[in-house]
Amino acid sequence: MDDEESELIQALLRGDVEAPRAFLQRYSRLAYAILLREFWLSRPEADDCFQTTLERLVEDNYGRIRLWRNQGPFHSYFAQTLRNVARNFLRQRHRTDGREEPHELGDLEPFHPDPNPGPERRTLLAELRTLLDACLQRLTDRAAHVYRLRYINEKSYREIAHDEGMGIGNVGMMLTRAEREVRDCLTRRMGESPSRILL
Repeated sequence: MDDEESELIQALLRGDVEAPRAFLQRYSRLAYAILLREFWLSRPEADDCFQTTLERLVEDNYGRIRLWRNQGPFHSYFAQTLRNVARNFLRQRHRTDGREEPHELGDLEPFHPDPNPGPERRTLLAELRTLLDACLQRLTDRAAHVYRLRYINEKSYREIAHDEGMGIGNVGMMLTRAEREVRDCLTRRMGESPSRILL
């Protein structure tokens, strides 16, 4: 463990006021890299696992961090704890919903317009499509194209990776960023959850 990491952990255990913020800044990037790239969790699922990991590490006055006792780099200990949480989460998720593709992200549901909508429904769908197109214009052309392949054409990550000549990890990272930008854009413009809007 490097000196900076050691000092941060000691400051956290001492209860220094700024230590928790510094801890989050240092380890959040590692956490989301593991959760999004290795386990292919959606961003909300990754948020839940990261939160659970933090709760485990700090429970009983930082009990699990105190048990670590400088045996190897702390970031390795943190990553091991995080992976255990993620594996438990996936096992629980598969028991409850029977997903067949555990490595697919699913932040937003695919867009399924009614094949025979009435006039009001057609107007609403047209407005939503216009709004979604406007939000997609905020992305790079490549990201918008991949987003449409996933959520409008309903292609799997593997199909996109194959068709576009990309690694599946790159598809996941691109879609994670695109989902977040589109979600934020829709939320700002409509003031409610885009996952409900697009159902």
